[in-house]
Amino acid sequence: MPDVSRDQILQFAESELGKALPVEKQSDILRLTGTDGDDAVGFIAAFGKAFSVDLTGYEPAQHHFGEGWAVSLSWPFANPRIEHSKVPLSISLLHRAATEGRWPMTYPERRATAPAPWHLLNFPILLIGLGAACALTLELFHLIF
Repeated sequence: MPDVSRDQILQFAESELGKALPVEKQSDILRLTGTDGDDAVGFIAAFGKAFSVDLTGYEPAQHHFGEGWAVSLSWPFANPRIEHSKVPLSISLLHRAATEGRWPMTYPERRATAPAPWHLLNFPILLIGLGAACALTLELFHLIF
């Protein structure tokens, strides 16, 4: 097993994520630094390269959201991608991966059925609502003036 200290992992993470990681932020470094999408993928790839970790088995969707998740509409129907929780990525987990030289986690099997995609109706509802609001505003403007 490679001789990698926890401090080396912490220094690497702080350098790559561009933020200090005090003890209270070391248990879920991606969430607590606001790292998602391509930034999170790049961080994990750099980690694997820097510490010679075989990342086979790493599932990005288990630890962070993809690119653009925050701009997806969640009203009036919640987006299930936003509602479910992620597996925390901690300094301890990264240290374990570095010392073992491979990704140490196995993930629970995903369900075959997905939740109903009601959140896909949010955009049409918003467009119809905005259109109706504009029409009403123009009608009121015409009546007043």
